[in-house]
Amino acid sequence: MPYYLHPLLFAETWVQSHHFSIDHYLLVAVIMAESGGNPHAVGDDRHSFGLMQLHIQGAGSNYTPAQLLSPSLNIEVGAGYLRSCLDAFPGDEDRAIAAYNAGIGAMQQSQEIFNIGYVRSVRHWQAQLQAEGMVRWAQESDMIHLEPK
Repeated sequence: MPYYLHPLLFAETWVQSHHFSIDHYLLVAVIMAESGGNPHAVGDDRHSFGLMQLHIQGAGSNYTPAQLLSPSLNIEVGAGYLRSCLDAFPGDEDRAIAAYNAGIGAMQQSQEIFNIGYVRSVRHWQAQLQAEGMVRWAQESDMIHLEPK
């Protein structure tokens, strides 16, 4: 099943990954694991919004749901939160990825990564994006084509 990331969103992820010193592949991989690249995604709990599925009681607490559905704001806030997770677990990127999904506090209290399926999903996307050079332009489309294996 193909996924698409609009070129403007790709540009925004590039800018924010550099601003927050995050691997660009990792940032896009989190987006793909969280929302499949859908900027209008709303979580099943109706509390998580947008590309990076920001929770209104977590990283997105200073914003309304409508604001969190703004792709550029969502990427900026999500990248900042991902940076916080990476800073909370220096040298342990898998734990930081798990913290993005479960919360920094939850991961600090746990000796093990209990959401390993999520970490594997992000790592799968990251590896695929790296292997394929991140993007291929879809024919007859203004979208960037990302296709999972």
